[in-house]
Amino acid sequence: MLTPTRLCISLLLLVVFISLLSFRDSIPRPHTSTSSTTIIPAKDDSLLGAAGQKGANAPAPPFTVSEVIAQGPNKVVNAEEKKKQEEENKRKEEEERRRRKEEERRKAKEAYDRTKIYTGTFNVPSNLVHDPAGPKPSEIVLLAASDGKGHNGGIDNILGDVTPNRQAYADLHGYTYQFLNISQYNIGAAPAVWAKLPAIVDAFNKHPEAKWIWWLDLDAIIMTPQIELSKHILSHEALGRKIQKGLDVQKSGGGSSGYLTAKEPDLNKIDIIVAQDQNGLNAGSFFIRRSEWSRMFIDMWAEPTYVEKNWLAQEQSAMWHLISEHPTMMEHVAFVSQKEINAYPIRNVQGMSWETGDLVVHIAGCWVNNECNNRWKEMMAQRVPVDEGVKAQVAAARGAARAPVVRAEGAEGAEGAEGERVVHKPETAKVEQVTVPA
Repeated sequence: MLTPTRLCISLLLLVVFISLLSFRDSIPRPHTSTSSTTIIPAKDDSLLGAAGQKGANAPAPPFTVSEVIAQGPNKVVNAEEKKKQEEENKRKEEEERRRRKEEERRKAKEAYDRTKIYTGTFNVPSNLVHDPAGPKPSEIVLLAASDGKGHNGGIDNILGDVTPNRQAYADLHGYTYQFLNISQYNIGAAPAVWAKLPAIVDAFNKHPEAKWIWWLDLDAIIMTPQIELSKHILSHEALGRKIQKGLDVQKSGGGSSGYLTAKEPDLNKIDIIVAQDQNGLNAGSFFIRRSEWSRMFIDMWAEPTYVEKNWLAQEQSAMWHLISEHPTMMEHVAFVSQKEINAYPIRNVQGMSWETGDLVVHIAGCWVNNECNNRWKEMMAQRVPVDEGVKAQVAAARGAARAPVVRAEGAEGAEGAEGERVVHKPETAKVEQVTVPA
């Protein structure tokens, strides 16, 4: 029989049972298909994977061995590709460096070739002796060189005039006349005037017996062929009288350079004889002696730095620079008056103007006013031709020079030892047969 007490207990148990069921249903659990009536809450994927994530600024965790292994071949391939790329970049950079270096060398070589003058050199015998009395006629070479271009082009038939003029003079005295075409010399892009350097070397080599070379520009004329070079300038006796001592050497372009020639020069050292005009040293006419010093001088004169420099007068200015700036060079150079070896066809300039009886006239600078042809014809008309009278005169002078010397005791006006006079007894002069070009 259901008593009130039992009823109350039964209701209490029912409430507890329902509460337990409700609590159980509120706990999440995996989906099961036990019954179509089971209520399963909907799945929320909005924060899927968020568990265990770190903040945005948190440091990245180190790779684990398992992760590296997991990445496997891809990671290795990427490292190899990166290394190959770095090696390729280095190779390209090295190739570029080599290319630039080669280009620099090429440009330097081109610049060198433009300014390099290949002069070569000449032999100087170890037993070479220079006689103070001057060289023998066979030891003198009169040199001219040209390619037929340049300022000389303003003179009609210049070679047709120069060749017989100089050949006749050389034949008259027993010298050698040498003409050289400068087109054969490698002077790069240097102006043609620089070709005189290899021409001088070439002349020394073509004539191994030559001790002195007289370089004379093509636009010059031998005016007085009777003059013999040893007596005129190449012997110590003649040079000692004509060398300019304590001379203020003019700088290139004119004006004092502040350099003076020696007051007591050593004639044994003289290897170059030259003159200067109002613009300084003039290299249109000069003598150069075969010697070790001359060989060195031409070597230095052809220095590419000098050749490429924008000198006022090209090789002439370079020659002046070498001589004036180096006292040891100056010791080997004798300056003489222009009238002696390089007179100009101008009037009333002491020591410079050509006058009757002077050896040579140089038509220098005539191209400035386009006067070359007229001046040339004028001076050619005034030259002394090598005719029979001149030949006889030279032969007589040569015979007198060979005459025996007789010393007369007690004679007045003596030359030589005191109380003695040198007397020359000339032999009968004989006219030598000389072939003169027409």
